[in-house]
Amino acid sequence: MAESILTKDLRASGPAPVSSIPPPQRWSQPFGEGMGERDVQRVLTMEPFVSMDPARFRAPITLEGIVRNDTRLRRVARGEIIVRAGDYGNSAFLIVQGRVRVILPPGLPEESLGRARPKQKNWLQAVAQLWKNPPHPEARDASRYVSEPETKAPSPARLIVQDAQGRPLNEHLLPAGGDDEVRIGRGADNDLILDDSTASSSHARIHATELGWEIVDLGSSNGTFVGGDRVERHVLGGGDDIKIGRSRIRFVGEGDLDQTSMLSTRILNPETIDEQWSNTVVENLTHIGADTSHTFVQDIPAVLDHTQSAVLQTGTVFGEIAALGRTQRTATVFAEDDSILLEIRWQGLRDLRKRDNAFRKHVEDLYRANSLITHLRATPLFSHLSDDVIDEIGQQTLFESFGEFDWHTSYQRLADQPEAQRLKIEPEIVRAGDYPDGLLLVRSGFARVTRPLHKGQQTVNYIGRGAVFGLDELLAGWNGSGQSTYRHSLRAVGYADVLRVPTSVIETHVLPNLTDAQLKHIRRMQAETLKDSLATHQPRGEAASVEPLEVRTTGDDDALVETLVDRHLINGRAAMLINLDRCVRCDACTDACAVGHQNNPRFNRHGHRHDSLMIANACMHCADPVCMIGCPTGAIHRSSEQGQVVINDDTCIGCATCANSCPYDNIRMVEVRNERGDFVQNSATGAPVMKATKCDLCIDQPGGPACQRACPHDALERVDMRDLPNLLDWLHR
Repeated sequence: MAESILTKDLRASGPAPVSSIPPPQRWSQPFGEGMGERDVQRVLTMEPFVSMDPARFRAPITLEGIVRNDTRLRRVARGEIIVRAGDYGNSAFLIVQGRVRVILPPGLPEESLGRARPKQKNWLQAVAQLWKNPPHPEARDASRYVSEPETKAPSPARLIVQDAQGRPLNEHLLPAGGDDEVRIGRGADNDLILDDSTASSSHARIHATELGWEIVDLGSSNGTFVGGDRVERHVLGGGDDIKIGRSRIRFVGEGDLDQTSMLSTRILNPETIDEQWSNTVVENLTHIGADTSHTFVQDIPAVLDHTQSAVLQTGTVFGEIAALGRTQRTATVFAEDDSILLEIRWQGLRDLRKRDNAFRKHVEDLYRANSLITHLRATPLFSHLSDDVIDEIGQQTLFESFGEFDWHTSYQRLADQPEAQRLKIEPEIVRAGDYPDGLLLVRSGFARVTRPLHKGQQTVNYIGRGAVFGLDELLAGWNGSGQSTYRHSLRAVGYADVLRVPTSVIETHVLPNLTDAQLKHIRRMQAETLKDSLATHQPRGEAASVEPLEVRTTGDDDALVETLVDRHLINGRAAMLINLDRCVRCDACTDACAVGHQNNPRFNRHGHRHDSLMIANACMHCADPVCMIGCPTGAIHRSSEQGQVVINDDTCIGCATCANSCPYDNIRMVEVRNERGDFVQNSATGAPVMKATKCDLCIDQPGGPACQRACPHDALERVDMRDLPNLLDWLHR
């Protein structure tokens, strides 16, 4: 058969061109777009970078590349909050210029950090929701989002004494009533005393007039200058620069917001500190239509009067422990001066720690000094030891990290991979059959416990923060009475930070000092942690062997355990599970949720299914809440009372950072309405105002989660995924 003209044309044209692009690289998107060559070279001349050996950084991850791609420069104004206590860290900061102040525990109230203090309804208020809830979806009192400065008492006028570079040294408030005068000079009897030999003993005074605050020279030797002009008397205006001798003073008028002061609200009254704190300490400089958010500490003198704090100077690095471990920040830090910071994201910190011995030692020494001893003390195996022994163990402990912090970015892709491929991706911490060179303590993250099965691996359990792995192998090796190799493999799920206490340290300092009763108690706790079946323990004097703890399998539920680990659902601390065999689709759960949230259900009754079990799309209040990373205002946070992850609707700016970060698709962005049902619009763009919403575990409702209490068939349960036996008991009862 002859070829058609179309066939000939297609064959002659050859194969269609294929569009190809290079694979994405780690530095395809630098952390800071504004890091120019001059900035990079300047940073490389600063500590700790200048002391690092570039030869230890092998291509393509070079030291210069880390500075160029894993850091960015940030300018912060005085009073601007840099990190909040309780937030989850993913970057550290180097002070390039200026100073920052660390608020030490107990720190600032929750409201002052952009968070909401939950107020639980009483039973009458809870019942009244049935008829008081608004008829429109996502209705809000929109007036909460609009600042009303006229309702605030204006901040008092003040004098700001500055150094030669214009940085504030101290401040003096002018009398609010304007009845008194303020005398300035070198003498001790002045209201504002200047440490300046070129100022006269009684140099000038400032008093209130009908035209405003007036400065009057008191016949000084070197004169008084305002705006560069010598004056005998002068009515001051906001922002005027005063020069007395060598001293520079800036005048800030009543109610004015001065960028060098950032004190734009009234001074706290100590007698009403509890009532006024949240209104005066922090001001969030974000409004509807703003693209960025900056939160400032207000009334800094009042904050310092009611908190303990410390100042960090130029050249100091802070935040590295929380960033490397993705743990909660332990303190709030704000800018003491207008400052420049170098922010280093965790990927760069990880490589600096890996390649530079001095930086690694610095980080490990910090952790040893601040956290390790507490961690060891909280572990039953070490709790009976003396302080000297604990310190010695701390010095010998090794720090190891496995996997990637940003596991959530590839979560969906990896969850759909075949089992063998998923296991291949997970870094192996220890392998079954290896010599037990140490006792492993999981510091953060999760790990999968597997055992060889045929030619593959079977998941038998999972462990998380606080778990101990390898105790029985060390016991067997110490007694010389049993198998002294690891019986199970341990793999990082996502990421895991592990403390490895060398075997020699355990055999020297720990095991000889344990009584039989202590050992039996610790092994029982170990069994509960690993969900093992505890073998009968025989005292050392009565038997030559110690029976190992056999990891308990779950029989027909082994596949369920695999699913929970593969999809990282072990992260949940209050996951919503629905038994589809019992569920009759009566909608009682969604109705109850809607009533408790102004007629807006905060979960979707669908999600991943395993046989008859559904893990619904409801916030799991995770152990590793990646949704909290990067929130610019601190609106999403963990409640300090019971650990629920909640969102402060008032400070949420609708940026969707949390929704995009949640790997489980459990956060929704909604368009909000006012109480009449009209959409609230962005005043700058006209677009609807968006807010992030999710399950808050009914934190303000009496009795706990309404969805669970409303189910008439015990088909819905909020489950802590660490408690596997409870999950299985509920599923099979």
